[in-house]
Amino acid sequence: MSIELKQYNNRKITPLDDAEIYDSIFKASGISKGLTITYLGINQIRIGAGRGVIKGRSFVVEEEILYTELSEGATLNGRLSIRMDLADTEEPIKFLLESSIGTLRVLEQNESANDVNGVYEISLATYTIDTTKLNNFKVDYPKIESGLANLLEKINSHTHKYAGSDTSGGAATSAKKLETKRTIKIGAKSNTFDGSEDITFTAGDMNLAPLNHAYTANDYGLGSTTHFGHVKIINGLGQTTYVDGQSLAAYQGYLLANGSARDSTKAAIAHADSTNKFGLGSTSLFGHVKLINTLTQTSYADGTALSAYQGYLLQNTKSESISISTGKTVTIVGDATDESYANVHHYRFVDLILEKIKGEVGYNAPVGLAQIIGGTSSTSGSTPTTIAFNTITSAYNASFGVFSSGSFSSSKLTLKFTTSNPTVIQYNPKFTSVTVA
Repeated sequence: MSIELKQYNNRKITPLDDAEIYDSIFKASGISKGLTITYLGINQIRIGAGRGVIKGRSFVVEEEILYTELSEGATLNGRLSIRMDLADTEEPIKFLLESSIGTLRVLEQNESANDVNGVYEISLATYTIDTTKLNNFKVDYPKIESGLANLLEKINSHTHKYAGSDTSGGAATSAKKLETKRTIKIGAKSNTFDGSEDITFTAGDMNLAPLNHAYTANDYGLGSTTHFGHVKIINGLGQTTYVDGQSLAAYQGYLLANGSARDSTKAAIAHADSTNKFGLGSTSLFGHVKLINTLTQTSYADGTALSAYQGYLLQNTKSESISISTGKTVTIVGDATDESYANVHHYRFVDLILEKIKGEVGYNAPVGLAQIIGGTSSTSGSTPTTIAFNTITSAYNASFGVFSSGSFSSSKLTLKFTTSNPTVIQYNPKFTSVTVA
């Protein structure tokens, strides 16, 4: 038959049938419940649980944290959206994170998506992206109401000529003027009102003071040495000149009378104690800390804390490892500083470069582990003559390689050596490069 009744005995209702019905009811796509979106900092966006509808097809969201890619240089425009692709049998709906140096692409919204297995996208949030975090975060997803709400809106917006009106939605004749005047009284003042014109009351009619009403009687402007009026309370002793409308708190009077007054907004120079009174911060005290912007702190110290930038580096950078056989020429180039360490002058790598050796004799020969610190020189600015390292395990064999050459220029240290044993070097490519020949 060329016609079929879907809602009848033993008939099959497909997802497309449901989608067509719901789309005709909702007449909109968007979020119907929940789905709060929160920027957590750096590159993290939390999506709360919720529900929504796209072209009559409902979807459910469970709480999740998404991670965006940060910019490597220029500020980018970014967007979080939901993409429904009915032709994608593996993942017909998903979250989409995208970025662009210029204007973001236009969202794909095929109004015939149900009929042609098409694509329909809705935006959830927009933002800008720099090298460390997201900025200008704005949630902009559409919300939808039920079909009944849409129907009521249409009913309420419907207009026609009321009795005696000349235009659609115009006032009826009987509403242009009251048949019987009404008296409106405020304070001692009465005005009659019939709807034909406005009526007014002055501040004096209503026994109200004007907004600015300070003068020599007690009519409540700013209080002063001559005016009765309004004042604000100052709870401290830092006011160095007279100002109208400012008075001392009763509590400060009590402190003065009892010999214990001081400026409550100031702290003593040394004010660390077992409460939160702002000495050095520690595991037990609330207080002041200084930031450490390296990972070289080898023991705990009160008043020191790791910078947020180091947290970013720990989270967003990963080390790499390279295996090197005996007799290979290894060149390490990386950011370094010119400094003195353990009474020896040397150039210290910024990167924590680890070097491992496993002996070739014996099945379970121990693994040696050391940190390549940098290159040792006689004085600041001179050419490195050896490789400097810290032994981390006692199994470490100092004969991992034979030093060949070194140089330091523009905060870059270059060390070259030949391996004496098989080794593995672990390094961070953000700061260091390792080549093998």
